[in-house]
Amino acid sequence: MLHHLRWSPDLGSPTFATLGGGSGFEGFESPSQSAVRILDRYETSFWARRGSDTGVEIRFRAADETWQPYIRLTVPGDALDRRPDGRRFAAGDSVLITLAVDTLQLIVRLEPTGLVFTERSPARLEVWYTGADPDLDGSGTVNETDRYIETTLLAVWVQERPDTPWSAVSSVQSLDRKLFTASLRHFSGYAVSH
Repeated sequence: MLHHLRWSPDLGSPTFATLGGGSGFEGFESPSQSAVRILDRYETSFWARRGSDTGVEIRFRAADETWQPYIRLTVPGDALDRRPDGRRFAAGDSVLITLAVDTLQLIVRLEPTGLVFTERSPARLEVWYTGADPDLDGSGTVNETDRYIETTLLAVWVQERPDTPWSAVSSVQSLDRKLFTASLRHFSGYAVSH
């Protein structure tokens, strides 16, 4: 049985904000206050265009009131391959991409479901789990079992449709940054789980 990470109880109900949301990635590393847009419905959308690098980052407000990264989705200009109906993208074509976050678990849904990216230049998903409850096994204490789960069992998982099982996605973990990076060939639901 898959165990999804839960948001830290120190956050209460997490507050999310976005950066980017279009072409160019200025402000991803050190955003100005005016570049941060608070999410009121726990989702954000942006237009990805064939021929232009696009992307968006979702941050959460940490217990110390600073904005910390949670999700960064990058769509290279040559990444868009096929629409959900199977039609190929031509130069200059665009598609509206939506990211929806869960307020209880570290899960993000990417739409439109069925969007396909090229093999040579897939979309890139980065997921930070710094806002997760460090008690990964739910025992009530943070101990060596939690460290084992983080270093050995934790992974990025995908769910094709809400009624299908989850499966692991090839990804790279940075323990120091509490970050997973995965190349995406298509859109579905993604989670950091064990």
